[in-house]
Amino acid sequence: MPNNFFLTGAAYTSKAGSDSNNGTTKDTPKATLNAAVALNLVGDVVVGAGSYSESIVATTAITGIRGDGDVLFYGDSTMEFTISVSTGIFAVSNITFNGYRAISARFNGNGRDFVNCKFYNISAFNPQGFGVFTNCIFVNCTWAGTNASRYTFDQCIFINCTIRDCSKMTNCYMNGVSTVRTIAGITAANFDGNNIMGANAIAVSDTNYLSLTAHKAANPTLNINSFNLPPKFNGVEKLDFSLQFDSPHIRVDAVNIGGTTTGISTAALDPEFRQENGAIWTGVMISGTDIVLSPGVTVGTIRAAPIRTSVNSSEILNLVYNGQMLFNKSTPGGSATNLTVPDATTYPGNSANGMGNPDRLTFEVRWTNSDNKPVIDADYINGYLLPAGAFGEFLLNRKPVVDSAGKANGAAGFNPASVNPVFWTWYQPQITLRNNYV
Repeated sequence: MPNNFFLTGAAYTSKAGSDSNNGTTKDTPKATLNAAVALNLVGDVVVGAGSYSESIVATTAITGIRGDGDVLFYGDSTMEFTISVSTGIFAVSNITFNGYRAISARFNGNGRDFVNCKFYNISAFNPQGFGVFTNCIFVNCTWAGTNASRYTFDQCIFINCTIRDCSKMTNCYMNGVSTVRTIAGITAANFDGNNIMGANAIAVSDTNYLSLTAHKAANPTLNINSFNLPPKFNGVEKLDFSLQFDSPHIRVDAVNIGGTTTGISTAALDPEFRQENGAIWTGVMISGTDIVLSPGVTVGTIRAAPIRTSVNSSEILNLVYNGQMLFNKSTPGGSATNLTVPDATTYPGNSANGMGNPDRLTFEVRWTNSDNKPVIDADYINGYLLPAGAFGEFLLNRKPVVDSAGKANGAAGFNPASVNPVFWTWYQPQITLRNNYV
C-alpha cells in the first residue's frame, strides 16, 4: 500500500509519489513538496509520512502544509524553507525540520503560523515580519530578528536556543543555555507562565540579560507566574519531553507548559533495538548509522524483548520512536528515518504486488493486559482485537487503534470509521524492513 493518508487536502506529497502525477488525489501524490506547492491550489498540501530533503522557496495560494504521520524535512545548512502566501490564513503543522539555513512563511511581509512542529539546528528564523509558533519544540535554533520582527510563542520548548524580538512568550520552557530578548513594551499578559532556567536568560529590548529573579525585580509586571524549576521531562536526551507525574509544568495557567502531556513515557524505559539489550535481529545488519537489510535478503526484522509499561493496564495514547538508530530498506537505496512508509524507487501498482510499492518499513506491536511477563506467542492476547501472538502494524506519532476487522492503523485497508483503543501492561515492538525489488 503506497499511501495511507488520514488527512484530506487539495494536494498530496508522498515518498511513494511521482512528480509526474497530478498530485490532487491520495492515489496520485507528488513526490516532492515543491511540486505540490507549485500547483498553486487554494487549500492544504498534505505531506505523507517519511523523510524529504529539498529547498523550498516559493510564492503560492495554498492555505497550509500539514504532515500526515511522522514527517521530516532535513537540510544541508544551505537549504531554505521560505514560502510567501497570498492568504492571511496559512499554517505549517505537524512537521519536523532539521538543518535548514532559514525558515519562514509570510503573508504581506508578516509571518504565518507554525503549529505542533519541531525544529532542530535552524540557523535563522524569518528575518522580518511576524511569526506565530504554537506547541513547537526548538533545539539549537537562532532567530535572526530585527527591530521590525515580532515573534510569538505559546506552549513551546527551547533547548540551546537564541530567541530575539519576542512579542509574546506564554507557557513556554527555556533550558539554561537558551536566551530570549523581547520587544520594548511587551505586556504582562504576553510574558508569563513560563519556566525560564539559566542565570542570564532574559533581556527586554536590549542586550542586558538577567536571571528570572533579577528580571522580575526590574520588571515587576512581567512573568508574575513564571518560575525556575527542573521541568522533570522523561528523557531529554531522547528528545522525549513528556512529563513525570510531579512535573511543575502540569496545569500552569490551565495548560501544561510546553504543550506536553502528563504521564511517565515508555520512551524513558524502553531500550534501543540493540542486540545487547535483548533484541533479536533477523536478516538485518548495521551500515554506518543505519540498520539495513543484509545482502540478498528481502525481509528482515528487529524484535525487542518484552517491555512492561505500567503496573495496571493502560490505554496507549501515542507511539513514538525516539531512538538514535536510523533505518534503510536496502543498500543502496532508501533514505534515513523513513518510518512506516515506502521508500526507494517507485513502482507502478498492480494486483500482483498489492496495488503499490511493497518496499517499506513497518512498526509492529503485540501486547497483553496480563500482569505476568509474556513468554510464548499465545501469551500476547492483543486485547482480543488481533489473533493471539500476531503483530499489528501501527503508525508512529499516532494513537494506536484497531478497526472492527482486526486491522491496525498502519495496515493496508485499515478502516478509520470504526476503531477500538489499545490497552496493555506488556508489549513487544518489532520493526520489519522489506525490499521486494532486490
